[in-house]
Amino acid sequence: GSEQKIFDNGNIYGVTNGPVSPTKFILNKDTYITRIENYHYFNNGKLPGIITLMNEKGKVFGPWLATGTPGQGGVQNAYWVVRPNRILPAGTYTVIDSDPSTWSTNAQSANKGFTTVWAREN
Repeated sequence: GSEQKIFDNGNIYGVTNGPVSPTKFILNKDTYITRIENYHYFNNGKLPGIITLMNEKGKVFGPWLATGTPGQGGVQNAYWVVRPNRILPAGTYTVIDSDPSTWSTNAQSANKGFTTVWAREN
C-alpha cells in the first residue's frame, strides 16, 4: 500500500524551541509505521539525533538514528527523519526526541514538539 500521513501537529506559524507538553499520537489498530519526522528549525547547526517512541504501558520502540533534510529557507537538518518500517501495536505513543532544546514548538501545537508520522496499510 501507499504511504499515508497519519499524524501531523505542525502548522505554518512561527516557532520556538523546547516543547513543554508531550507529543502523543494514537494508533487505533496495529499499524506499519514507515516514517517519523521531527522539526528542528532553530537547530544551531546541530546534527540529527535520535527519535524514540514509548507507549502508554512504558514499552519503548526504537531508538532510531535520524537523518536530516533541509527545512524552510534551506535550514540544514531541520527535519529529523527516521524510518522504523515496523508494525506497532494499537495504543497511545509519546514521541521522545534526543534534543528537545532544538525541537520546534508553538502555542498553536499546544506547546508540543512538531512531529509527522506516516504509515502503510499492513
